[in-house]
Amino acid sequence: MPYREFHYRWVYDLKSTPEKLWPFVADTNRFNRDTSVPAVQVERPKRRLRNARRRVRLSIFGMPVEWEEQPVEWVRPSRFGVKRSYSKGPIAEMTALAEFTPRPDGGTNFTYDLAVRPKSLLGLVAIPLQVGIIGSRRFRRAFQKYDDLALVEAPAAELQPAAALSGAASSRVASIRERLLADVDADDAADDAVIEARQAPLQRPAEFQGEPLHRNEREREDRKRRNDQQESHWPQPLDLSSSGMA
Repeated sequence: MPYREFHYRWVYDLKSTPEKLWPFVADTNRFNRDTSVPAVQVERPKRRLRNARRRVRLSIFGMPVEWEEQPVEWVRPSRFGVKRSYSKGPIAEMTALAEFTPRPDGGTNFTYDLAVRPKSLLGLVAIPLQVGIIGSRRFRRAFQKYDDLALVEAPAAELQPAAALSGAASSRVASIRERLLADVDADDAADDAVIEARQAPLQRPAEFQGEPLHRNEREREDRKRRNDQQESHWPQPLDLSSSGMA
């Protein structure tokens, strides 16, 4: 026989804007982890289901739970909803709807509606305990956590404007910049010198360059001296004019 549907509504006054809250609240995988929902497995069908539906399963205390999930509404950053039709487990159907209403002070009135219809006597007993009591506490902690994260992860430009430097601070910055540029120029000059030294042809030092020339000159002088000595020992022609034989 059909069982009556349980309906729950939670309303939270959050400090963050709807735009900041949306990425956290709309992340269903994160929400499942933060509310201690067992890990789910998404079935990969051979052909795509209509209307972006998907088949999902999980296990609770060894009991398999399977359902077909379809999106109901998805209007960023105003509201989103999902509907689940269960094929296994103590629940027949569940519909969730989250609505973000901005407040004049920059916060958000966040409403979370949950409608659950049991399939069996076990579901009739488990829903008020699991959703109405345990789930209510977990939902409150999760949404408060998302509000805190949305406030902390706001861009720095929105939290604090950039401060202008004073005249003295600007002068110090300019001085440091000039020193850094001078160091860079010195480094560049040193690098250029190294590059030129590497590209220049290999040359011998000056004291070694002149040595072969000096040695050659000494050898030439020695040869000339020996030649002169040899010529001095050659016999001189006779002067016959003085002997009357001319």
